[in-house]
Amino acid sequence: MSDERLRELERRWRETQAVEDEAAYLLERVRVGDLEQEKLELAAYCGHEGARLALGDEAPEVPGDLGEWVRDLA
Repeated sequence: MSDERLRELERRWRETQAVEDEAAYLLERVRVGDLEQEKLELAAYCGHEGARLALGDEAPEVPGDLGEWVRDLA
């Protein structure tokens, strides 16, 4: 069932290109173990809108300064 749901969410996202559909797809990928939570968080940190929406209030702030961003990764 989860594979079917994952395929349906991916299909919907590819059809609509809506950030909300991408967020749902990304969350399902995390849920089924196809995407690591840390990678979703990194994408959100880099400003990926779908990942940021998927994480909601838990989304990290996007850095405004590249130097600061690199220091925070260490």
